[in-house]
Amino acid sequence: MAIIELHPRRKTSLLDGQPTAERVFLSTPHASPSASATIPALGAAHPENNALKALQISEETRYDGDPEQTLTTVTYGINAAPCESDPDPLKRCDRWTVSTGLTSVPVYRWNDSGNYKPLVNSAGDYLPGHQGQQPEARLTLHANRANFPMDFLLTTNKVNNATWKTANARAWLCAGMRAEKKSELVGTTITSYYEVAVDFIYNDALWQLYVPDIGLYYLENGVKKRCYVEDHNGNYVPASSPVPLNADGSMKASGDPNILVRPIYMEENFTAIFGNSAF
Repeated sequence: MAIIELHPRRKTSLLDGQPTAERVFLSTPHASPSASATIPALGAAHPENNALKALQISEETRYDGDPEQTLTTVTYGINAAPCESDPDPLKRCDRWTVSTGLTSVPVYRWNDSGNYKPLVNSAGDYLPGHQGQQPEARLTLHANRANFPMDFLLTTNKVNNATWKTANARAWLCAGMRAEKKSELVGTTITSYYEVAVDFIYNDALWQLYVPDIGLYYLENGVKKRCYVEDHNGNYVPASSPVPLNADGSMKASGDPNILVRPIYMEENFTAIFGNSAF
């Protein structure tokens, strides 16, 4: 059986489109094996234009009524995203998708011309129980892996420990993953892999808390005591609502409450596990 290339080779150029090309091969017992050609594989470059890659291979059996002949047509073009359509699923590049939405967040502070201050009234008393709407970005990593990505799974419910995807530490939460085992025929070999999707949510107001440093009790020489305020007669009486505290636990003499930052999720090196490429 010999394979011969049928000429001429066809090429198409468009004013407002990408060029294409076509090569045709005939597998036949009626030609000399010494003249045999090779049918290119998917992804192979065109012999006269390396920018054109084999994108499609089609076969027509019993060509010209001969049960021993097969006509193969190879179509070439420019692949805008070659790694995403690689015939081998394990060679396809990771892809990122982005979406946005709104979510409700507790409000502990307010923005005073770029400076965040505790949410208090004119007398400096903390105003609890308020909610606000905040935009929320979501990233999804789509990837193929030869083995089950346990490191992806173990990162669920953790936040980034350093700058990642242009955001500060503790701004991205790994919200979970999905994995499905699949198989594809690559050439003559069956390739098994896991098709994985990992979700991330950006929200710098939820993954760590910003709370006012206030309380009904204060510390004095390591002893907890009830906070007090001055009544209208000038007498000191137990405070009926939380009052501002200093970092050492003592009562704050004046001014708005300090804001405490309290991380609530474990941290992980997202760059080491997921990379840090552009979206």
